[in-house]
Amino acid sequence: MGVWGFASDLGKVMISYSEIFTNKASGGAGVLLLGGYSGSIRHRIFNCIIHNNTSTEDSGGGVLLLATKLMIENSVIYNNHSNQGGGFSIQGVGLPNKAYIVNCTLVDNFSHSSGGAIHLKGGGKCTMVNSISFNNNPQEIVFSPDEVSGSLAIAYSNIKGGKEGVELNDNGELDWLEGNIDADPLFVDAGNNDYRLGEGSPCIDAGTSNFSYGGNVIVNMDESEYFGTAPDMGAFQWWGVSTGYYELPLPEGNRIELYPNPFNPAATIKFSLQKAGDVILGIYNVKGQRIVKLVEAFLEKGEHFYAWNGKDDNNHPASSGVYLVKLEHNDDITISKITLMK
Repeated sequence: MGVWGFASDLGKVMISYSEIFTNKASGGAGVLLLGGYSGSIRHRIFNCIIHNNTSTEDSGGGVLLLATKLMIENSVIYNNHSNQGGGFSIQGVGLPNKAYIVNCTLVDNFSHSSGGAIHLKGGGKCTMVNSISFNNNPQEIVFSPDEVSGSLAIAYSNIKGGKEGVELNDNGELDWLEGNIDADPLFVDAGNNDYRLGEGSPCIDAGTSNFSYGGNVIVNMDESEYFGTAPDMGAFQWWGVSTGYYELPLPEGNRIELYPNPFNPAATIKFSLQKAGDVILGIYNVKGQRIVKLVEAFLEKGEHFYAWNGKDDNNHPASSGVYLVKLEHNDDITISKITLMK
């Protein structure tokens, strides 16, 4: 099993900037979260990659949620396998249960029985916004036919098959809201698990920056947090150019660590090069305009540290907001976000 988390009425579990992969368990092979349901969100998963996990007997190859409340954001769940709910299984087991899936990409997951991407059972409830569910087998989303009725609300998301991609089995309520589409996401290279959006993807600028449902604010993004006229669907924002980077952690390649983040007045930028080469390190605003160049040099393989004092090339203080730290190394580009707060 990958991550097992239990929350009492006071406890919470948070998983962020992590890769969870190649785990096996009877159920919830990648992540198993349970207990501690209350009016507030008990667990959070943020900026994670969950892949190639296998539940050998039960549900939730990627994530199994039991009688608790989860918010999962900006995460990719792919190539997970189970009997039910290859990517995600949301089970109430007779108790309240709820998942909020926001700006996530669920793709290429497989279930031997039902619900390649998501399986809802025992009164499981889910709200899905700004997300992609594509090429999951044998179906995208399924309600279990022999348990307490559950519910699903979907908005500003790309669901393969559209409403027909959700099988209710006379035991679920579907609230199909505004902004949903059914289209090929045009991933950069799905065959090699590169689920960034390619240029011309229908998911670009197709999400929403503000969304509330059931009295809860689920999405509330400032303009500085996305590029273009609106947020994109899925885990990866398209920043206006087709560059070779992942915002999420990767098993291989150059990595950037930023701390503190958010920061004021200065931040440390740590990166590790897999091999020596020419490097350009710069800070850009979300419109792609360079604020300051921190280094342009030939650097050796290994770890390197630089600092940004929150000023531009003219030594003027930058305004508060989200910025992009861009590392160009030979033919590779790696980008991470950092927030300046004043």
